[in-house]
Amino acid sequence: MNLNEYSKSFSDEVSCVAHFKSVRDKQRVVCIKCGCKKQYWLKNQSIYQCEDCGFRTSLMKETILENSNLSIRTWYQCVLMVWATKKGFSALEILRQPGLKRYEPIWYYKIRRIALWIFYPPQ
Repeated sequence: MNLNEYSKSFSDEVSCVAHFKSVRDKQRVVCIKCGCKKQYWLKNQSIYQCEDCGFRTSLMKETILENSNLSIRTWYQCVLMVWATKKGFSALEILRQPGLKRYEPIWYYKIRRIALWIFYPPQ
């Protein structure tokens, strides 16, 4: 995927969430309360709900981004910067471009692992 295709495909939060959801759906979301594999998506709340017990699970729960406070679109922008160039970007440049204030989220989540998880998720 080149830069133009990437920017068209992931132009807003909705498109990024839709892609992230499709990655999650391929992995089969499992209820952490009862272990049921039958989940349905509540569009108005952007959350999964278990068919058996009704327990609700967020989109980022049980993923590499579970404890992140950054939006999915911000992470997709960071992934773009890492994959857009041969030499890559420094973590400080990744921090500056999307307008982030703290270095820790980028370093803690190790952006390359996130990029691999988003585009080549574990089966």
